[in-house]
Amino acid sequence: MTVFGKGGKRTAHGHGFPFQRVLYAVGGCNLDANFERTPGLDPSYNSLYTVNTKTGAFTRVGSTGTPQLFMDLEFDRHGQMLGVTSTVNPSSIPAIPYRVEPATGKATKIVDLVGSTSVMGLAFGRRRDLYATDNLQRSGLYLVDPTTGFETAVAALPFGSSSGLELVNPDFDEQ
Repeated sequence: MTVFGKGGKRTAHGHGFPFQRVLYAVGGCNLDANFERTPGLDPSYNSLYTVNTKTGAFTRVGSTGTPQLFMDLEFDRHGQMLGVTSTVNPSSIPAIPYRVEPATGKATKIVDLVGSTSVMGLAFGRRRDLYATDNLQRSGLYLVDPTTGFETAVAALPFGSSSGLELVNPDFDEQ
């Protein structure tokens, strides 16, 4: 399970979560070999949760309704939550970005991504461009066109099996 915050600084599990009002997580289990759900096994599969930062308790908001597992969540400059699903292993099933409604958990498909099917991380850059990384032995960094879904390779990452993407604003003031 991965924890994501709306605004502010992200910190590792077990540490404080300063500067955030609401933390979100997406969880799933009982997946098949393609990281897809097996119908009927787990009604909470791929559900959106809020996280109590004082107690660590998770509260289910609702099902996203997506067939593949969520790999990352991100907020755009308008405060809209986006998420990306993937099969992890390369397949013919595309990675798919969604808009996620924080009040209900419902996910609405934006577009099928064209390029890597193993997208694991999303982040917005300084100029509000959308970037992604994938989970391959030779992971890449991609610029994503959210209208067409095309992934344009920017760079090969110096490490494999990327599991997330966080772009840090060097001008961020932690006051």
